[in-house]
Amino acid sequence: MVIVPENAFAILFVIQAHYFYRQKFANNSSYTANGYDIL
Repeated sequence: MVIVPENAFAILFVIQAHYFYRQKFANNSSYTANGYDIL
């Protein structure tokens, strides 16, 4: 069995949500200006 840290799922969730909102608000200049695209 492979041992996976509990926070690994949280990190994957944050990354998925990050790219989801990045594509959803790709036309929002204020979103990328805040530096969220550096995640």
